[in-house]
Amino acid sequence: MKTFVLQIEDKTVNIKCDEKLKNAVDALFEVLKGLQAQRNIFDEEFILCAGWSYYFFKEYEDHWQILAPDFKKDPNKYRTDNLTVPLMVQNLQSETLNTAGVKPETGVVPVNFRNTMLVLKDAMTAKNVYFNRTEPESENDSGWYMGLMGDENEDHQPEDYALVQTSELLKVRPLALRIFGMPVGTLAVFDGNLMTALVDKDNTPLKFTVDGNENKGRT
Repeated sequence: MKTFVLQIEDKTVNIKCDEKLKNAVDALFEVLKGLQAQRNIFDEEFILCAGWSYYFFKEYEDHWQILAPDFKKDPNKYRTDNLTVPLMVQNLQSETLNTAGVKPETGVVPVNFRNTMLVLKDAMTAKNVYFNRTEPESENDSGWYMGLMGDENEDHQPEDYALVQTSELLKVRPLALRIFGMPVGTLAVFDGNLMTALVDKDNTPLKFTVDGNENKGRT
C-alpha cells in the first residue's frame, strides 16, 4: 500500500492504493486537475463519478484525502481511503477496451457500481457463464445480463432471476467487471474468473487477455 502525494494548485492531495496502480492514480489525477480548472472541486459535498466508481473529498489540516465506497463492507453506506478496488477495476476496463480495440462510447454515462444487472440466480455460483449487454431499460440499468452456459431449461420462472448491483460481482467473479466498459451488443464467456471468448454486436471475435491485467490499464 502506498500514499501518493499530489499537488493541485495550492492543495495537497493524498491518494492511497496498491503501489502497482500508479498509472491509474496518474489518470485520476489528470481528471481532478481538469475539473479543478473548470470549478472548485475541493468541497466535501463534491462527488466525482469517474468510470465505475464514485470518489469523495475529505479535508484534513494539511491535505485533502480522496475516498471511495468501501467495497469490502457496504459500498452504499461506507467509505474508505483505500482506492485499490475502484482503481483496479478502472485499469481492468481500460485494458479490456484497449486490447479489443474498442473506443469508449462518447456521450454515454459509464456503468457504475450502483447500476443493476439481471442475473440467473444459478449463474452466480456457476463456473461457466456468459454475459451479454443489451440496451438499458432505465437510468439505473446497466444493460448487462449474466446467464448459465449450456442452460437448456426453457421454463425459467421470474423467481429464478434477480436484479443485483454490479458491485456484487466483486464477491463471486471480480474479473468479470473488466467487460463493463464495453458497448451494447458485447457478449463474453467466462470459465470461473477467466474470460474465454469476447465478441461484438456483429458476433465478430475481439482480442482479449484471458485473465486481464489490473496493473496495465491505459497505455
